[in-house]
Amino acid sequence: YEFYCRLLEKVIRAVKGEPDPTPRPVHLELNVAAHIPQQYTASARSRVEIYRRLVGCRTIADLRQLERDLTDAFGPFPQTVGTLLELAEIRVLARAWKIDSIIVREPDIVFTVHDLAEAQGAFVDAPGSVRMPDPRTIHLRPPSPRYLEPQTILPLLRKLLARAEAKETATCEPG
Repeated sequence: YEFYCRLLEKVIRAVKGEPDPTPRPVHLELNVAAHIPQQYTASARSRVEIYRRLVGCRTIADLRQLERDLTDAFGPFPQTVGTLLELAEIRVLARAWKIDSIIVREPDIVFTVHDLAEAQGAFVDAPGSVRMPDPRTIHLRPPSPRYLEPQTILPLLRKLLARAEAKETATCEPG
């Protein structure tokens, strides 16, 4: 029923010529393990609801609220859930730069962008070398293969993309 209502709302917006408020999905392939284990919450319904809420997070504030809600409801979360939240944060940050996907293809991290002009700012002072072979693709080659390891790549991407928060805050401030 919920899916039907969202689909109907989308069609009505299209007929009226209104923009779709649904954020663009950001595809990630980073070779990291992230899931909600059954030991954290035995209820399949709860796990599906958590995944649904993760997908619905549009801001960092939404993610922080979800983290608090998870801790309140189920206690401290395991590393795999923490990683899932980090991935959701990377998706939120990437949207602000109009990045459609981030994929590890050793020795590079390959970014597919919707708008190169918008995305370029995220790569200023990036560690390693940056190449733009076409108007939709950015290759970041970190200075060492260690940057592609799970414990390093997530903080690297968060730092690289976190400038989006500052960019959006500056855009929203008056005058």
